[in-house]
Amino acid sequence: MFPEPSPSGSEGQKGRRGDQEDFGPHFGALYSERGIELACRLGEEQKAEIYLVTVLEVPRTLPLEAPMPEAEANAKDIIKRGEEIVSLRGLVGKGEVKRGSGCGGGDHPGG
Repeated sequence: MFPEPSPSGSEGQKGRRGDQEDFGPHFGALYSERGIELACRLGEEQKAEIYLVTVLEVPRTLPLEAPMPEAEANAKDIIKRGEEIVSLRGLVGKGEVKRGSGCGGGDHPGG
C-alpha cells in the first residue's frame, strides 16, 4: 500500500465538485491494484464511489457478443478483486465488464 497522503494534499481536493466519483485503472496487475488504492485515498474524504471497468477484448474476427467463458470469468474476477479493495477502504465500488475490439492490437490500419 502507498503511504497516507499529507493533510495539505487532501485539502486541495475539498469541494472540487458536487458528486464525487473517482475512476481507477484496473487490469488485474499489481500496479492496477495500487491505482485503485490511490483512487480510494483521493476519494476518501468525499466518500466517493469508485468505478472499476475492465475491457474484455474480443478478436475482430468475432462478433462483440461472442461467448468467451474463460475471458469473461477472468474479467469478473478482476472486477471482484477491485471491489474488495475498494470495500476494504470503506467506500462503494461499482464494477463493470465492457466488451470491445481493436483495442490497440495493431491488426488493422491506423491501429
